Amino acid sequence: MVGHQVGEALRGVAEQAGEVAMRLQEEHRLTSAAVEQVATARRKDALELASHIVSELSAERLAVAKVKYAYGGFERRDPLKAMPKEHTTLSHEVSRIQQDERYQRRDALVGPYGSVTRSLEEATDHYNNWHDECLKFEALEGFLELIEVGYDTPNFTLRWWDAAYWRVWANGDKVCAALGLADFGDDVLPVYERAHASMTQWFGEVKRFTAERDAVLALVRRHDEAVSRLSRLPELYLDECRRALGKHLEQADPALLESWNEDDRVACALLRRVAGLKAKGDILEQLKSGLEVVRGRVGELAGRCNTQAAKLMRPKKYHAQVSNPPKLEKMASTIAKADEAVMKAAKLRERVIRFADYERFPSGDSPELWYLLMVGQRASALTPQLAAWYDRHPEVVETFAPNTPTARNDGDDFIQGVVVGHVVSRALDDLGDVS
Repeated sequence: MVGHQVGEALRGVAEQAGEVAMRLQEEHRLTSAAVEQVATARRKDALELASHIVSELSAERLAVAKVKYAYGGFERRDPLKAMPKEHTTLSHEVSRIQQDERYQRRDALVGPYGSVTRSLEEATDHYNNWHDECLKFEALEGFLELIEVGYDTPNFTLRWWDAAYWRVWANGDKVCAALGLADFGDDVLPVYERAHASMTQWFGEVKRFTAERDAVLALVRRHDEAVSRLSRLPELYLDECRRALGKHLEQADPALLESWNEDDRVACALLRRVAGLKAKGDILEQLKSGLEVVRGRVGELAGRCNTQAAKLMRPKKYHAQVSNPPKLEKMASTIAKADEAVMKAAKLRERVIRFADYERFPSGDSPELWYLLMVGQRASALTPQLAAWYDRHPEVVETFAPNTPTARNDGDDFIQGVVVGHVVSRALDDLGDVS
């Protein structure tokens, strides 16, 4: 084969690899979304379990959380002691604000017709009027430069031999003509300075009245928030307790907790769900990582093919015989197996997401066996840590599911090779160097 023929073939391989890489990217996106979906469900079920445990805010229910669910948070930060303290603090805050004259006169100060409201509106009107007056001057071409250089004042330092002098002088004449005034220093400047001084003065008033209004509104807001929290304090503390316990339950050992609560069927069922959802999240996270590796390797293969194709399409190589052509069939096989990995990943993701029979999992068994229960087969090479565990513990798999196949097919071998960084890197080496 001559250079351009090999180059065109390599471009075809690169195009196929790019398409597979895009499918891997999309599957990675779907798997990431599934991870978030599972995490949300796990938090929800952990919170439901926490609500079952702490059904009311009482010493008895908090003790259950400690004794039967190994949660010591309520002992370190006792909500039954914290709640009355906060109630006292909030009550004092409400009383203090209610005694503040600004709060007592809030409607008269910042209501629609309050004195501060009216003063702010008046100050804003004055400021806007003087601002518009200043704009009549500042909008004229070159006016702000005249002010900056002190034109027609003792501070004007430009001399007739400076190039800028004549431009500034011409702009001064244009400004006077536009305003219908005779002289910049005697007529224009005094009028502008009075307008600017008035604008600055009223801007200060706007800031002052705005600060007064905001201070009263902040006082009212603090009062209303404190009153609202006071009225809902038991409910809020109960919710906070459940959320704190829920976070603990997400990370706790479900098998151990289930062994401590065998008499509570509701709790055991929820513990199985939390454990199963954690296993789902772990499987999907490993699947994400496996997809990233395969996608990266396929993308690298596409890049190398394009680079080598570009070299072979140069005039020097275009009609030259390629003495050591790349192994195109092997690369095509590599890409086909990577494409197969996309389908395997999609099937794995869908099976994991669909699984809902959490109570089938025997309490106390290795959590890695959730994969076997959810998917119905040994762990895929796309989840390398789990696959390695299954390889190390064949006797556990045989006991748990005696008829589970132990051999992997060619596609699994390929995926395993890619994930550990071998197969596609060897395919890259097969390209050789045609530079």
